[in-house]
Amino acid sequence: MSGDFYWIGYKTNRLVVVAADCTGHGVPGAFMSMLGITFLDEIVIKSEITSTDQILEELREHVIKALKQTGKAVDESKDGMDLSLVSIDLLEQEFQFSGAYNPMLLVRKLKRSEIGKLNKGQELEIPRGSIYNGSHLLKTIRADQMPIGISEKKLPFRSNTFKDEGYSIYMFSDGFLDQFGGPKGKKFMSKNFKKLILELQSLPLSEQGAAMEKVLNDWMGNISQIDDILVMGLRINER
Repeated sequence: MSGDFYWIGYKTNRLVVVAADCTGHGVPGAFMSMLGITFLDEIVIKSEITSTDQILEELREHVIKALKQTGKAVDESKDGMDLSLVSIDLLEQEFQFSGAYNPMLLVRKLKRSEIGKLNKGQELEIPRGSIYNGSHLLKTIRADQMPIGISEKKLPFRSNTFKDEGYSIYMFSDGFLDQFGGPKGKKFMSKNFKKLILELQSLPLSEQGAAMEKVLNDWMGNISQIDDILVMGLRINER
C-alpha cells in the first residue's frame, strides 16, 4: 500500500468516491492510508454520512484523535492527508464536492452557443483556473486550504453541489503534477496536466488511463518517479 489511496462506497442511493494523498512515504504513508480507509468505512458505511463536508469534518476529527494531535506540542505528529471527495446522487443525477487542499476538475462538451462564440473569434468568459479547446471546457473546483489533520487553520469544510451536465470528473494527488521530466528536467505542472486532460476527451475513460501513463513515462524518461501517483476519472453516465 502507498501513501495515495482511493476509496469508493455506496450508501442510500449515493456513490461516495475519495482520492487521497497522505503525508509520508513508505510505511508512514501506508499507515495513514489504512487509517483513512478504515475511518471512511466507519463514517460512510456504518454511520451513513454521505454529505461531503460532514464526511471531511468527521474524518478530520478521527485522524486528530487517532494521532493524539493537539497542536500544542512541538514534537507531536503533524501527519494527515489531502483529498478530494465527491458524493454522487444516482437518482437525482447530481453530485456534491468537498476537498482538503486537493481540487476537482470538471470537463464537459462545449455548448452550441459557446462554439458559436468561438467560431466568431470571441473568447469565452470562464472562471479562474479553467481552460478550453475547440470542443471541451475544463473547470477547476477549488478545495478548502486545510488538511485532514491538525493545522493552524481549522474552519468548517464547505461543499459545492453540481447538476450533471455530462461532466467527466477528475480527482488526483500531486504526484503527476510534481513529477520531474521533459527536456529540461522540470515538473509537469498543473497547466500541462489540465491540457492533457482536455486532449484525452476524444477517448473513452477506459482508455484514458493507459494514454495518460504513456505520457507520464515519456515525460519521465530516465528520471525516477519521486512520489506516489493517483489519478481518478469518472462519469455519472458514460457516453
